[in-house]
Amino acid sequence: MPVLDGLDATRLLRSNEATDQHLTVIAMTANISDADREMCFAAGMDDFLPKPIAIESLKDMLSRWLGPNEPAIQSEMTAEQANLIEKVLDRRVLSELRELMPDSFEQMLKTFYCDTEQGLRGLREAAQRGYREVLIRTAHSLKGSSGNFGAIRFAQLCASLQQNGAGLSASDEFSQLEALSQVDTLDQAYQQLKRALEAER
Repeated sequence: MPVLDGLDATRLLRSNEATDQHLTVIAMTANISDADREMCFAAGMDDFLPKPIAIESLKDMLSRWLGPNEPAIQSEMTAEQANLIEKVLDRRVLSELRELMPDSFEQMLKTFYCDTEQGLRGLREAAQRGYREVLIRTAHSLKGSSGNFGAIRFAQLCASLQQNGAGLSASDEFSQLEALSQVDTLDQAYQQLKRALEAER
């Protein structure tokens, strides 16, 4: 800090607290010796989290120290996010891809977003015009690329659209409406997938 370090800032905070007030202070530092811990506690800090910060350790720390009204909100958000990821992603596949291509993973993900969004637009046009071969080919391509990222639900929907696309006809309005409905479902699944992938970045 430019003026006060964490120890001095905590001492100043404690000296100005009323008797019925207590703001939780958690030290986050790369210094992890017993002496460092003792200095943090002596200054009035409540807990200690060493750097580099591990996500699970941070979650445990927040769970331990959040006030009685906040944890429910935090837990609900975390559970909702975890539930979404579990439904749409195979995290093992995604982790393996990230480990295999650590330097190019971010660019691959951006390319996947771009290609998928372009593919979805192509599927919608193919469904509207009754272009059976284009729809089948595009759904097959999206199934493969999404599978590479562990996008299990999205890939399953692409496979279903690919299979059902055999009945699409430019002269059959019902088949076009049915295909469009599947594309709508695929669009929604993509938005969920993108949120899950962003949460995993």
